[in-house]
Amino acid sequence: MVLASLIPRLPAELVDLIFDYTIFAAIPQSTNVNITKTSYKPPTALQIDRTSRSFSSQLYYARNTFSFSDMSVCRSWLTTVPPPHRLHLRTLRYDIRPQNVMEFTGVHALQVEYLIEDVKDALVGFELKTGLVVWISTSAHVGVCKHGGRWYVMKLERCGERGEGHEWREDCVVPGEEIWTT
Repeated sequence: MVLASLIPRLPAELVDLIFDYTIFAAIPQSTNVNITKTSYKPPTALQIDRTSRSFSSQLYYARNTFSFSDMSVCRSWLTTVPPPHRLHLRTLRYDIRPQNVMEFTGVHALQVEYLIEDVKDALVGFELKTGLVVWISTSAHVGVCKHGGRWYVMKLERCGERGEGHEWREDCVVPGEEIWTT
């Protein structure tokens, strides 16, 4: 008999222990997962069988931040994540390298982070809509919004050492200025 068919016959306590020592131990806890190409393979815990995949996908997708430096890779990767697993996604980070930095920031790198507040957001045409925040390496926050396929700057503020915010130079950005088009 195959091991997968024998496990369900065990008492629930034993099954839980097996999952704790094998599957859940192999899943990274609160880490950053860099995805650089569309041929990314999830951890082996998500490739064993339907039962283990169901349990481990919740932990894996909810606890990790998935980082991309190429938005086309992000879009492609999202299409490969099975819809039931997509429900558990919480954070995607788009890291813009120095060669692609927007001129209005004058910094070396910035990250766009999608915080998914509602599971429905993870299902709408693979476009994550809620809580878009841009984190800049100089501890600044850029508030942006999307309208009709175009991104606009809404506010730019720098954070103090204790995390409190204060306004950035007024000449740095113009509120409502278009910064890029998708």
